[in-house]
Amino acid sequence: MALHKLRKLDESTAGLTVPIDDLRELGLADMDGNLLFEEQYARVRMTDDGEWEITLVDMDATTSQSAELPAD
Repeated sequence: MALHKLRKLDESTAGLTVPIDDLRELGLADMDGNLLFEEQYARVRMTDDGEWEITLVDMDATTSQSAELPAD
């Protein structure tokens, strides 16, 4: 299982990195590791103690696609 460090972004938020390989599998990054979309939004929701769900959101549509990042 890969470990990812939380990073403080500002006074009220923290960030977590997502491996480029996982983003490639979702079609969000190219082979060089560049993101394919200028802006990509995700909804992050705590589902249980220590468990989170990440859902990619299409801001141009009314539906969203659930994306489960692969577990190591």
